[in-house]
Amino acid sequence: MDKQPKQTVIGSLSQIMLLLRNTFFPLFFFFIVLTLSGCFYNNMVRHLASDVSLVVPGQTTRQDVMSYLGTPNLQFSLPNKHGKWIYYQKKKSILRKIPLIGNVLGHQKYDVVTIIFENNVTKSSEYRELSEAEFTTKVVQANEARIE
Repeated sequence: MDKQPKQTVIGSLSQIMLLLRNTFFPLFFFFIVLTLSGCFYNNMVRHLASDVSLVVPGQTTRQDVMSYLGTPNLQFSLPNKHGKWIYYQKKKSILRKIPLIGNVLGHQKYDVVTIIFENNVTKSSEYRELSEAEFTTKVVQANEARIE
């Protein structure tokens, strides 16, 4: 009779271990995956390439552009009641997102949308994908020249 309770205890321990292995570890793995997935998503996604297709030159107003694309990153006032709005966003490669070594392995490009206004209506809109060097020379230096 003494052997039977020991077998029951050993049997119940193995059942507990089996239950832990079948429920705890998958839940723990799911929690880790869910937690780590937050590391890769941190900003609202903006699709400049497709959003600029909503802008129709000669028809779309400044208010329409603001509702389609949001607040521009850069604004320029040009002569004769013209204006220039520039929208841009970084696109990092997956390798670029790796901490410490991403700057060496990966690359970074920029989506840039330029919209020209004439009397509160769009005159033209342009989408470009620029490398880091092109972005620095074309967009950043143009903004610095405007400030000076």
